[in-house]
Amino acid sequence: MFKIAFVTTNDGHPWGGCDELWYHTACLLLKDNHQVAVSIKDWHPMPRQIETLQKDGAVIYKRNIKKKFNRLKSVINRLIPGFLKLENENSYYRALEGFDPDLVVISQGNNVQGKDWMVACKDKNWKYAPIVQLVSEHNWPDDTNGALLANLYRSAEKTFFISLENLRLTEIMFATKLENAEIVDNPLNVSFEANPIYPDHKEPYSLAYVGRLSFFHKGLDILLEVLALEKWKNRPIEVVLYGSGENKDSLEKLLQKYGITNVKFGGFKENVEEIWKNHQGLICPSRIEGMPMVVVEAMLCNRFCIGTKVGIIPELINDSENGFLVRAPQAEFLDEAMEKAWSVRDDWEKLGQAAGIKVRERVPPQPVENFMNLLKGLIH
Repeated sequence: MFKIAFVTTNDGHPWGGCDELWYHTACLLLKDNHQVAVSIKDWHPMPRQIETLQKDGAVIYKRNIKKKFNRLKSVINRLIPGFLKLENENSYYRALEGFDPDLVVISQGNNVQGKDWMVACKDKNWKYAPIVQLVSEHNWPDDTNGALLANLYRSAEKTFFISLENLRLTEIMFATKLENAEIVDNPLNVSFEANPIYPDHKEPYSLAYVGRLSFFHKGLDILLEVLALEKWKNRPIEVVLYGSGENKDSLEKLLQKYGITNVKFGGFKENVEEIWKNHQGLICPSRIEGMPMVVVEAMLCNRFCIGTKVGIIPELINDSENGFLVRAPQAEFLDEAMEKAWSVRDDWEKLGQAAGIKVRERVPPQPVENFMNLLKGLIH
């Protein structure tokens, strides 16, 4: 029986796609009679997934570190050398000492968030393995932090990445080669053999956006900039936005400002396959991504995607063969990709079938089981 601790560095939102892999792996480990601990920010209310883990026997450590106090510690740390180690002892591994893990899995929203946790694990001689869900060029480290991160990543038992592109960019950012890196996959919210019925109508042609309603991350401002063009207003096409998020009010205001009437809000849908009974394709205008599950799920449902060339998306989309790549997160390039898609709109069902074939060549049917076995293999 192993003791595995999971740390989620996602302190911006109570729950996100970056939490799905560690969560489902923790559930599987508990069923396999292993001991599991979880370190998570003290959310109010706590995500239901954490409540499920606790009921199943996981030990939950809630972090409650005040931002104001963190700023004070940051100032003191500059004045008193060595204070960072004290911060680590008090804020990071202190709670996990009683659990004494065989392995600490650090689930990171981006590739720099887990630095202090990795330092803490090295101090305690705990084996650790970071999962990098996202890499953003907006989080480029300076030379000092880059060198530290490179050493921390190389010292890990394994460094897990969700896409080849995120691994490539991390090696550039840290100016190192990560020989211990491995690509893993996020869990699926649809059946591997999903095949929802294709919409029986053509007009209006219908695209879905599925995900957080966020401008910066998901590029929805770019999408509205394109849909504000008169040609898209006048074409028989609609876009339905599924999800919730911090920019919903601003989206509604922009729709009114631009005079866009062919964009609707679909709310949050628990059953992802049901979404695809009403839409011919997915639009994903993200600025940054790791492995957006919505793209994988849409392709498993035999729907084509229009997606930005970030994260795993270029591994999945062969431009004009099973979808359309947006060269960069800019309105002119999104418009270019949408025009290419519109010009072959009668072939969208065929493109979707090709997408279904491609994604099943890249993504395994049991990613969580695969990841659990990788973790267990690191402990021996």
